Amino acid sequence: AARMTCADIMGWIELPKPDGTPQSSAAVQYSSGETPGESTALEEPEEKRELKIHIINVGQGDSIFIQAPDRTILIDAGEEGYGPTVMGYLDDLGVDRIDVMIATHPHSDHIGDMDYVIKHLKKVGVLYMSKIPDSVMPTTRCYENLLQAAIDKGTAVKTAKIGVSLKLGGDCKLTFIGPVEPFEDYNNNSLVCRIVFEDNAFLFGGDSSEDAEKLLLEKGTDISCDYMHIAHHGSSGSTTNAYLDAVSPQYATISCGKDNSYGHPHNEILKKLKERNIEYYRTDINGNIVVTSDGENISVATEK
Repeated sequence: AARMTCADIMGWIELPKPDGTPQSSAAVQYSSGETPGESTALEEPEEKRELKIHIINVGQGDSIFIQAPDRTILIDAGEEGYGPTVMGYLDDLGVDRIDVMIATHPHSDHIGDMDYVIKHLKKVGVLYMSKIPDSVMPTTRCYENLLQAAIDKGTAVKTAKIGVSLKLGGDCKLTFIGPVEPFEDYNNNSLVCRIVFEDNAFLFGGDSSEDAEKLLLEKGTDISCDYMHIAHHGSSGSTTNAYLDAVSPQYATISCGKDNSYGHPHNEILKKLKERNIEYYRTDINGNIVVTSDGENISVATEK
C-alpha cells in the first residue's frame, strides 16, 4: 500500500454502534418503549457494569487499556520492543479487537510499538491523534510505521476534536479536553482525555506539561476527577500545584521504568501527592495496575 501523510487521512468520524451501524442511523422510537410484537413482560434487571482501567507495565513508557461498558480503548502502547508485552496482556484478557486507539503524542515511549499492536489485533476501529502543526510534522520511523499499520489494517485515522465526546456504553463517555491549542512541543501537544462513568471521573494526560496545564486551567475546563494518571511519568515539569488542586483526585497512577535515567517519578511530585493524601501506585514498584469502578466506588488492584 502506498504511504499516506498525516494530512491525507486526518478528520473526524463518529464511532459505530456495537452492532456495526453508524451512530447517525435512524431508529424508530415507540412511546410505549415497545416494538411491535414484543412482550410487555418486565425484563430482568441488567447486571451492574464496570469500568476497568489497566495500567500496563511497559517500563519507561505508557500504555493504558480501558474496558468500558460497550467499548475497548487503548491509550498508547509503550516504547519499541514492548508490543509483545501489550499484546500478551490483551491476550490474557481474551481481547483481540480494540474499538478506540489513542496515540497521545508522537514520542516513541508512547507510540513506539503501536504498529506492532495494530498488526497483531484482529481489528482496530479508529485511531485518534492530536493535531500537529505542519512545522513539526513527525518524520520518525515509528510514527510512519504507526500510520502505515493503521492503513494496512483498514483502521480510520482521525484528528481528535477537542470538546467532542465518544459514547462508551451506558452512562459512560470519553471527552477530548486538551490540548487547548496545538503546541510545537510534542509533550504539551499530548491529547488529554477525561472519562466520566456515572458518578466517577478519570483523567489521562499523556506527557502534558505545565504550559498545557495552564491553558486548561485558564479555559476553565472541568478537570476534576476521582482518579488521574500522572502526566509525563511523574516529571516535575508537569502536575503543578494549581493543576493538581483542580483535579483533586483520590487515586493516581504513575507509569515509569525501574531505576530509569530520568529519575521519574521526581520527588517533588511524590511530595505533592502525599501532602494531599492521594493514594498513588507506580508501575516500577507495583507492576501492572487495575483500577475498577462500578460508577460509584473505585478499587485498585496491583500485580505486586
